[in-house]
Amino acid sequence: MLHRFLPHTFLLLLISSCNTFKIADRVVTNKFEKANLVSKIRDVNNYRIHYWDSEGDKPVIVLVSGFGAAARFQWYHQVKMLEEHYRVIVPNLLYFGKSHPINGDHYALENQVDMMLSLLKDLSIGKFTLCGVSYGGVVSAELARRIPDQINKLVLFDTPVKFFNQQHVDEINANYNVSNFIELFVPEHHRGLKKLLSVAYYKPPKIPVFLFKEFYNQIYKPNLAHIKQLLIYSMNNVGLLSEANYKFSFPTLLIWGSDDDIIPVSVAQLLQNHMNDCRLEVIPKTKHMPNIENPKQFNKLLINFLTE
Repeated sequence: MLHRFLPHTFLLLLISSCNTFKIADRVVTNKFEKANLVSKIRDVNNYRIHYWDSEGDKPVIVLVSGFGAAARFQWYHQVKMLEEHYRVIVPNLLYFGKSHPINGDHYALENQVDMMLSLLKDLSIGKFTLCGVSYGGVVSAELARRIPDQINKLVLFDTPVKFFNQQHVDEINANYNVSNFIELFVPEHHRGLKKLLSVAYYKPPKIPVFLFKEFYNQIYKPNLAHIKQLLIYSMNNVGLLSEANYKFSFPTLLIWGSDDDIIPVSVAQLLQNHMNDCRLEVIPKTKHMPNIENPKQFNKLLINFLTE
């Protein structure tokens, strides 16, 4: 089986030709389907929302993705384990997957939160557990501030919230030799994806640059301009979240990659001290996506927290 030789599908996508890209896509989709998740699209308020849902009457957990590929490529290591205990809902944020505003362009963080609220209300979701990564963690933290009475537990990992500031942005630019943050995360050419691999992996695989092309064309290019605007808004408002209060009454788990040089562990430590009922777990020798780089350890920490 393809995924037995290349366990990280993110890596698989990057080395794909057109045909193997389709195979990789099928591998990830099969993981979701084997976890009884179904791809759905709903038009709610001003949003066309693309999401995956295992349905049923189990307790609900919502998984919110960060920048990069569509949601299924970020949670495929977790959905099977979680579906045994939960109704799993995995939405694509605006401009990822097939989610987008129906009228106009909406790039503010509040638009992502409003879209999430619209989906949850339309699905008649009451109490639920919320889990978010990176930019999706910011959306999750703000969603939790809006509806704290509906949150059972919150899990954030490698999330630039509260204590992430302009100094961190400047350090990222210097470390990765880019003129600005956007150049790193929204490259204008497939060659720029090589740097993104070193963001995600503690030990990034050595891949010839030309093999990044199909991944870029299939995943990045279609929504490139919109994703850039999302990031521009986030960078222009990086200081706004510093005033937010995240002293929640429900338990929170922070999971971090020990060597994340985008959102360093120091941010997580400050966030843990700020929160009321909060635990921090650091996974050694991982960077910005520990749920993909070390899914075994990540899943163990996650399920232990959820089942306490």
